[in-house]
Amino acid sequence: MARETRVWQTLVSGLGATAALSALLAESLARAEPGMLPLPVQAMTGRRSGSWAGFFDDWHATSAPDPRLGFRHLPNLDVVLAGHPDYSYRLRTNSRGLRTPVEDGSVEVVALGDSFTFGYGVDEKAAWPAQLAWLSGLTVANLGISGFGPGNELAMLRQEGLRLRPRLVVWQFFANDLLDAASFAAWQAVGGGDFLAWERERTQPDTADPTMPGVSLRGLLHRHLVSYELAKWALRQGVYNPRRRPTRWINIGAAPLLLDISGPVAWADRSDPRVCEGMALTAAALEAARDAVHAAGAGLVVVLAPTKEAVYWQGDLSERMALEGNDRWVAQVCRSLEIPCLPLLPAFASAARQTGPLYFSQDVHWNPAGHRLAAREIARFITSS
Repeated sequence: MARETRVWQTLVSGLGATAALSALLAESLARAEPGMLPLPVQAMTGRRSGSWAGFFDDWHATSAPDPRLGFRHLPNLDVVLAGHPDYSYRLRTNSRGLRTPVEDGSVEVVALGDSFTFGYGVDEKAAWPAQLAWLSGLTVANLGISGFGPGNELAMLRQEGLRLRPRLVVWQFFANDLLDAASFAAWQAVGGGDFLAWERERTQPDTADPTMPGVSLRGLLHRHLVSYELAKWALRQGVYNPRRRPTRWINIGAAPLLLDISGPVAWADRSDPRVCEGMALTAAALEAARDAVHAAGAGLVVVLAPTKEAVYWQGDLSERMALEGNDRWVAQVCRSLEIPCLPLLPAFASAARQTGPLYFSQDVHWNPAGHRLAAREIARFITSS
């Protein structure tokens, strides 16, 4: 009996050693040849590396406080922002800190908006305002700035947009604009200052108690072992599960896209007082913009940029309603104010079934193909109106 027990112990020890050696070899290979890993695994392991921090620090370094706008980019920039796993891009600004070669004089179109108008992640010529100029032959000034909301954008219209005497103002909205409107109003209420520094301090999560370990074995494996992430991918567990909520990877052809509905659902949550406040502020901003633009003898068009999730997420009715809720609400406000409104979701949803990705793999923004599609739809809309 003792001899039989020793045989089993030897066998189990051997199997354990073989498994450990196999795991070590798999981990070594995964680290030595990361390019051989499936793209979602590469992305997830890259997200934990902390390598993105430098990219966002560099982006913040391109901005300066502005007493009316909250912030704007520094003038006469010509820098390349690199280090993001999805892209690097060149940022050039004019003498007024805007991403357009237009300095003074008059233009035919002023483009207002946030990062989707600015062209976050793409070069200046790839962003939809430049694409619109190329398609239409119109002079288009891009006054979009990443991180802006309706309050910032109305201030931009008054400070820079109307100065250019446009014939048409195209104002782009995104689903998080309601919260951005509330944030800008809160910043104004405390007396202004450095908006970006105020926003970072306000939204910075509480630091965990360093005396509390709070780290599970699964968390350690997830954080430190590439082979563990690879095993999850092979078994379709975690974010690789095609039915997982709120975050999961999907494939568009051979290209993986990371979707997360938690943000868009929160942005449309009418039980959040900040969202409700943002609705009132956004409606007021639209009305004020309409009046200011019409008083200047120009026209106003609102364009609704859909979220990545509204385009690609296959969910139930309640999820669809939440993902499309803010776009529908802005469209309704525009109808009541008699402002022409172009929702881009139908065109993007149709193209998503026929073409490659319109958004970056991990980032929430349009890639160059998304900007081209937006420009085509906007050109068609403004020339037929």
